Parts: sequence; structure tokens; C-alpha cells
Amino acid sequence: MLKCSSCGHENEGTPKFCGKCGTAFEAAAPAAEATPVTEPAVEATPAAEPAAIKAEPVAVPVTEATPVAEPVVTAEVDSSVEASAIASSVNLDMKKVLTIAIPAVAIVVIAAIIALVLGGTSSYGEIKGFQLMETDGRTLIATPNGSSHTINEEYHSHQLSLDGSQMAVMTDWEWGYGGVLYHVSGNKAPVRIAEDVYGFIISDNGNGVAFYTNYDREHEVADLNLYNAKNKSTLRVDPNAYFSSSMEMVAISPDGKTVFYTSEDDVNQDGSTTWITMVSNRGKNDNVGRELFPIAVGDNAKFLYYNKGNDDWSQTLFVRRGINANESRLGDNPWGYSFNKDYSSIVYNSDGASYISVKGGERERLSRVDGGIISFITPEFTQARYYNGYTVYGFSDFKNKAFTSGNGWSSEIWLLNRKYETNRISNEAQNITMSQDGKWLYFMDSSRLRRASATNPDAERLTVANNVQNYTLSKKGDSVYYINVHGEMFLKKATDEGNEGKKVADDVFAYQLFTSHAGVVFFFTDYSSTRSEGMLNWTTNTKRNRVRDVSMAWADGSSVYFAILDGDFAEIHRSNGNGKFKQFARDIEDVY
Repeated sequence: MLKCSSCGHENEGTPKFCGKCGTAFEAAAPAAEATPVTEPAVEATPAAEPAAIKAEPVAVPVTEATPVAEPVVTAEVDSSVEASAIASSVNLDMKKVLTIAIPAVAIVVIAAIIALVLGGTSSYGEIKGFQLMETDGRTLIATPNGSSHTINEEYHSHQLSLDGSQMAVMTDWEWGYGGVLYHVSGNKAPVRIAEDVYGFIISDNGNGVAFYTNYDREHEVADLNLYNAKNKSTLRVDPNAYFSSSMEMVAISPDGKTVFYTSEDDVNQDGSTTWITMVSNRGKNDNVGRELFPIAVGDNAKFLYYNKGNDDWSQTLFVRRGINANESRLGDNPWGYSFNKDYSSIVYNSDGASYISVKGGERERLSRVDGGIISFITPEFTQARYYNGYTVYGFSDFKNKAFTSGNGWSSEIWLLNRKYETNRISNEAQNITMSQDGKWLYFMDSSRLRRASATNPDAERLTVANNVQNYTLSKKGDSVYYINVHGEMFLKKATDEGNEGKKVADDVFAYQLFTSHAGVVFFFTDYSSTRSEGMLNWTTNTKRNRVRDVSMAWADGSSVYFAILDGDFAEIHRSNGNGKFKQFARDIEDVY
């Protein structure tokens, strides 16, 4: 089995690309690796099944919290140096970076593989984000708006809002004591929320953060709190909420005002605990039921998704349209949840098949689609957030959306039309991207680079090039830059059949190729596996422009970075998406 460093999917055999996200596995010369870390690691195993309890609602004390004071935060990097966000987080271990195979810039290719969207980027929401770095026990934050801040504490973990404009950051975490939790919004200084925090989850809009304090390990309960970023106040939701380090038993609504969680009801004589499931909506707590495992919740608890445990330890998925509404059974052994922006629709797998439920209604099977991993194709640098076993996307519904399905190294591409009927676009594809206008899908079929319509599954497929190792699109998406098996890089109009295009460079490293948000293509030449570095180049046509020898490079929605390694440390440089770089920071130990 090959485990993907990007999404964690375990692939059978020895494939070239991850069957879930399309990430290229090791090939050719070894280089530095950057492991994307979008969210803290979570466990899929739910807590012990709650025992039977009385059905009476339980009153939970709710108290208003005093707004916490902002910390003293100093900027360690000149604020005149623009610092921009990263769309998908990158984690670099500088001690290992000289010996690992795929360079950090492959993160950008990975982001592209997750794909681009039908109808252009505006329907799916653009993403901003933050770049976090650690040096000498301090956390450096580069904001989406170009400023930077330093928290003089050691980094532990962070989560971004759906659009990447806000963030929750945990520092100085210690087992048994928790850590310090901050909220960061745009270019504003970080706000210190609380100390001794054991776990947290930020809402999709970034205005709410649910977090746990005062953990009682013996009874597995803690104080559940809700931070309001608008007025910088904290509300204690429940002093006896179930807590697990994997945070699998709590969900927060997109607007950050509703929390769906499990609470202690009673401790029995034998020491066991009975549990109830609660919804706290704007400070009002309601008992939802027993033996429920929360998954997701919409604003004002309009949609509640949860599992129920069965006697054979399996689980069954349910949806409820409101706290007091009847529940709809969606299927046994569910997994692989995908939600639209307001959580009114869910796509998921159950017992070897794929289904969709819209607005809390009965499930409909996605015909001809097996129960493999489903990933919707979304634009690069647009809104898609993975957390705790599900993905939420920044679009309003699943109509006319392309997605991939598969369990191996190769995936099928499908189109879900306005009636939620499925039409297959390709039955074998790897390394999938889409043009920014949403009209065209590009993908690898073995070593062939192909193009297909993203809106018409019956349209003719074109073979763009043969013997291709890797590729990236021009900003308009009508041309491709590809690297063949000989390390030659070409620029070609996708519709120009019968020629290989115009040569850009020789001796190009196949896994160091990406396009910035500004439409500039970056690539490596003369890569040395011994030195783990090569010449970084950029182009917008066929003219090759050299930057310098660097160890790795990566991009986000507004910046391009490169790193120069010196032992266990790195010097980081940044550009705003073009080839003009400025030094951003020195002596960096890790980038997240």
C-alpha cells in the first residue's frame, strides 16, 4: 500500500498517482518534500456507544464570558515585506528535507489535482489564507493582506475558515495542560482567546470558534465554550461536554452560532457514563436525543446530520431538518461526506453505493457511480475545506458539478447535472485539473494528456500530448505547459493537434511545475538530488527567465514562495505571483 502524503489515502499496488487526489508519488530524482496539513489529524473511530438514558431534556447552565484581552504581538519581519496566504497549508520538516523525494512545490500540483470548477471561480468563492512559519519557538504569521505578526510561542496547530480570511491558532500545547488559543482575522493582530485549551474547531465563516477547557480525563468531559470573533466574547456552552482529542463529537454551524455536541447525562453506579446529544443555538440548549454521533449542523440547526450506533457496532446516517423535525434515514455504514456551503445537501457513500440527499429529503442514488471516494472538482485557490471526515465546498449546490470517483490510482470523472443525474466524462483519469473558466477538464490517461468538456459528457475528447510526465495550464486554460519523458518542457495550444508545441526548456524536473494565481508558470531545471536544489525559472510564454538556485518553491492564492536551505533552517523569499522575489524571513525551521 502506498499512503498519499497529501490526503492520507492508502493506494493499492504501486501506482504513479494517488487515486483520491491525483498526487504524484515518488519518481526520478529525490528532492525535498512538503506535506500539506489542512487541519489537525482526526480519528475516524467514534467514542464508545452511549448507554440508554432518560429522554428528558437536560438544562445546561450558560454563562457569558468576559472578552479576553489581546496579546502583545510583535512583528519579527518588516511589515513592508508583503506576506500572503497559502490556500492549502504546507508543513516542511527541515531536518528531513534533504532526503525526501517530492519537492514542496508539488503541493501546488496537488492543489491543482483537487481540480477546478464548472462556471468559473466566482460561483465557488475565492480563498485567501495565511502562511505560518516557526522559528526559535516563535510563530510567524503572514497575512492575506501583506502584513505579518509574530506570536512569541511555539506553534501547535491551526484551522482556516472556508474562505481562508480568518484563522484559529493553537500555541504552546502541552499534554495534560492544553495550549493557548488565538483568533486571527485579515491583517489584524492575533486575539488571545483562552489558555489551557485542549481542542478547537473554527466555523466556516471564521466568526465562531468552539473550544474545550478544564478537561476531566477520568470522565472524558470538559467545558465546551464558544468564542464570538465579532464582539470578542466567550460563552460557556456546557461544563460537561464529551471531549475527544480527535474532536469527532462536535460540529459548528457555518455562521459560528450553533454547536452540535454530546454531553454527559449521568454517571452510573458501575462508573459508566450515559450521554445525550445537544444543540446549542445562540445560547439556547436543546436535547436532540440519545446515542447520536454529531457530524454536521447548518445555521440555526436547520439541518442536523448524525450517526446512530447499532448493536453490531455499525452506524446508520440520519438527517433532520430542524431540532424538532422527523429524521430521514440515509443509509448504513456511511463515509466520505461532502457538503455544500449551507449544509443543505450531502453526497456520501453507503454500503458500496453513492448517494445524495437535498434539503433533508430522502436519499437518491447516483446511478452508475460505485461506492468509491468522491471528490468534487473545484477551482484552484477557491473554497473547499476538509475537517473531521467531511469536506465542505464554497458552492451553493451540487448541480452541474464535476467530480471524481475511485478507489485506486486512477479515477472516473463524472458530471452531476441539474436533475442530479450522472454522466461519465472519463473512465480512467489521473492528475486532473480544470480551466479557470470551467469549460475544460485536463487529465492524464497513463502517459497521454487529454482534454474533455467539463459541461458536455458527450463531446469529443482530444489527446493534447503523448509521453507526458506532468503538466500545468496557462491562466486562460487554452494552452498547456507539459514535460515529456525526456525532461523537455513544451508550450502548446490544446487544440493544435499533430505537433508537440514550442520548446521552453530542457532538463526540467517533472515534479516542480505550477502556475501562480497571476498566470506565471514556475519550473525547475538542472535539479541535483545530491544538493536537493535546482534552478527556479518562470515564464509566461516560451521565454525562460531564471531566478536562482533554490531548494523548493510553492504557491498560494496571492503569492509564490521559495526556500533556500541551510542545514536545519531555511531562508524564505516571496513574490506576489510574478518572478520578482523579496526576502521574507530567515532561520525558519518549519512552514505550515
